[in-house]
Amino acid sequence: RVDELYTSHPYPSWRRFGSLKSGRQKIRKSLIAGAGTGKAVLAHLEHYEPDEIVAVDLSKRSLQVAKRQLLALGVKNVQFLRCDLTSLEGKFDVIESIGVLHHLPDPSVGFAALKRLLAPDGIIVLGLYSRLARRSIPVMRQLARHSSKEQFRDWLVQGSKDFQGRRLTEELKYRDEFLSEFSLGSRSNFEDLLFHPVEHTYELPEIEAILSSHGLRFTGLRVPAGSGGVADRWSRFF
Repeated sequence: RVDELYTSHPYPSWRRFGSLKSGRQKIRKSLIAGAGTGKAVLAHLEHYEPDEIVAVDLSKRSLQVAKRQLLALGVKNVQFLRCDLTSLEGKFDVIESIGVLHHLPDPSVGFAALKRLLAPDGIIVLGLYSRLARRSIPVMRQLARHSSKEQFRDWLVQGSKDFQGRRLTEELKYRDEFLSEFSLGSRSNFEDLLFHPVEHTYELPEIEAILSSHGLRFTGLRVPAGSGGVADRWSRFF
């Protein structure tokens, strides 16, 4: 079902990208676990300068977009593989998996696979869904079940206090929070946020326990640039 979502709506959409900086850390081999349409590779290249990149994803269509876009940008040292993490072999100095493990039926299997693939003294860069930061999404998903996708999208952006003939109160607070935190600028964003078939969210003690159980330790936090103040609002919780 996850593959079907990203086949219909490759994610993330390509609307903008930055330029690569000088002074990036040189490494031998990196893994992008969940490459999507390739923007994750560019995000990796903002920090590292690897000799070789392996980019894996389950979605054939997303990987096709990734290969086309990255080649157009002159990024040629990427090997694209359609597979899951459990079948992958090798050792990697840096593994980036942003927005991936929380979409696995059993995220612990993904954590174990990343640890197995990590070279000695290597680094894993993880992006996991925060239960607190995404607290508005279950409320929006519950409402979305009662209308078509088009009707629900219209209600979200038009700001009506009524929904399906019912006057809403508490739900409006969550709608405002949802719209302030998340972008509906593309169809793929809309589908990924509200209709993804598999999603897990976490609180910090849970993440700490998971890392510890796999012999990993937290070493730092990466705050994404251009977050429109979202990172500033939530970084105090980390």
